[in-house]
Amino acid sequence: MTISETSIDGLTRAEELTMWAASLAPVLEANAARHDRKGTWVDESYQHLVDQGMLALAVPTQLGGMGATIRETAMVMRVLASACASTALAMSMHQHVTAFTAWRYGRSMPGAEATLRRVAEERLVLVSTGGGDSPAPAARRSASRAATASAVTRSSPASHRSAQ
Repeated sequence: MTISETSIDGLTRAEELTMWAASLAPVLEANAARHDRKGTWVDESYQHLVDQGMLALAVPTQLGGMGATIRETAMVMRVLASACASTALAMSMHQHVTAFTAWRYGRSMPGAEATLRRVAEERLVLVSTGGGDSPAPAARRSASRAATASAVTRSSPASHRSAQ
């Protein structure tokens, strides 16, 4: 998908992006209820977004992406969430890290350009555990214990796939 920097046919760039997202929504919507009911990963919906170039939404245009701003990215995620909240949440996790990496790129920080190029060219999915986000040591210890307990009690992704 190529989104222009300026208005086409009287549409703003934000309107173009949200219309594009709306055109992708039917696939998400078709799968949402089943995945919600079964508690399964939204694989075909997420892959549909990947196939349509959604991973490069917040990658700067000079690196092969769409160059969406934070506001535009949020608008796109809102449209996707209206079709399938789970898919939009998963994609927003990638977009969050991509936008942060784009911020780093804008400040010429090491590794940012190479990472963003890989997102645009190789469809690299970026994720973050958020494990180091809390500034309070007590909160970090509590979160660490909760994460450990959660990891021990939940099944692995491989077992989820085989159960589908």
